[in-house]
Amino acid sequence: MSNINNKRLAWVIKDSQGNFCHANSIVKWNKTAWIYASYKEFSQECRGYLNLQQAKQYLDELKSKAKEIGLDESFHLDYVDLNKLVRQYIVSDEKAENIILVEKVKKQVA
Repeated sequence: MSNINNKRLAWVIKDSQGNFCHANSIVKWNKTAWIYASYKEFSQECRGYLNLQQAKQYLDELKSKAKEIGLDESFHLDYVDLNKLVRQYIVSDEKAENIILVEKVKKQVA
C-alpha cells in the first residue's frame, strides 16, 4: 500500500451504491443460485489492492461473474485511505448491518 503522509492508500472495488466488494463477492450458492455480498463500510471482509493492474484484474473478474449470472450491477475502482476507512468502521454503530446480501438465480438457457 502506498504510504504518503501517514496515509495507507490502496485501490478498492465499489458497486454502483458505493458499497465495497471484491473479486470473490459473487459466489455460487447451489446449482442455480448465486450470492452477491457487498459491504456498506470497509471492514475485515473487504480487500484493498496494492497496485492498479491487480485491482483492474479483480474488477474485470467481478464484472465477468456479474455478467455471467445476469446481475444488474456496475463496479468501479476507487483509491482510498484505508486508515480513514478503518477509523470510520471502528466508530460506526451499524457493524451488524454492514453486509448486504443479494441472491441471484441464474436463468437457465433452454
